[in-house]
Amino acid sequence: VGVSGWVAAGQSRARVCPAPMASAEAAPVLPVAPPPPVPPAVLSYPQGILLDPKGDLIVSDKDASAIFRISPDKQVKAIAQWSPALKQLAKGPWMLSNFQGMLVDPDGSIVVPDPSARSLWRVLPSGEIKLITQDFQHFDTPQGICSDGAGNYVIADPHRHSIVKVTPDGKASYVVEGDLTTGKPLRNPRGIVRDKDGSYVVAEGAMK
Repeated sequence: VGVSGWVAAGQSRARVCPAPMASAEAAPVLPVAPPPPVPPAVLSYPQGILLDPKGDLIVSDKDASAIFRISPDKQVKAIAQWSPALKQLAKGPWMLSNFQGMLVDPDGSIVVPDPSARSLWRVLPSGEIKLITQDFQHFDTPQGICSDGAGNYVIADPHRHSIVKVTPDGKASYVVEGDLTTGKPLRNPRGIVRDKDGSYVVAEGAMK
């Protein structure tokens, strides 16, 4: 019986066929776990940026598929990186993680929309990465993100022409549902913030 494993040099999947066992007590051949990613030391293709309550800059990096923390004294540290094995949690084809919008939760977690996988991820303060949801119904290219003030996440999706609310346990619903045929009422919503009165201000790429 073949056993799937990883070929480390090319990061490709191969099938390994163990030799016939001499006896029932012979040890089985187990799959080889993928090697953990080596955290990058420098920024490669920075995109999203925010300031956390501690005064550190949090920066997403497209080419590194990573989140960096930059301290006030300019010390750069990768705090999370999406490995090939972790990306398998999300279905469908993967590009390099094109993170742009980010949000810091009150507990210090970083919540990141992922346009390449129509997903929403949580980076815990420990650096552990959790998949909150992958939603092909409500998401197309989720980008901008803010909080609704009640613990939920409000996300702008330019290709869905929509604003989507996601609960902490991953339940998605429309705040504004766009028309994929007409591109209305929102043409290309990308950035989003919540105003003091509870309304949302949206940056529209197509409408300038």
